[in-house]
Amino acid sequence: MAAGPREPGRRSLHLLSTYVSGGVRLTDYWVLSVRYSYMPQFWLTKTFFSVGGR
Repeated sequence: MAAGPREPGRRSLHLLSTYVSGGVRLTDYWVLSVRYSYMPQFWLTKTFFSVGGR
């Protein structure tokens, strides 16, 4: 079974697909981390305004 000319292209395509899926996963983690880092600030401002409104 000799490696055909498609082998490098298939390998690069596989690497590209894994890289893209990894990038999507990384952006998901980044969005979640940003959301959770902003969450306490949001709750603090919400409780502050609710307490100040009373």
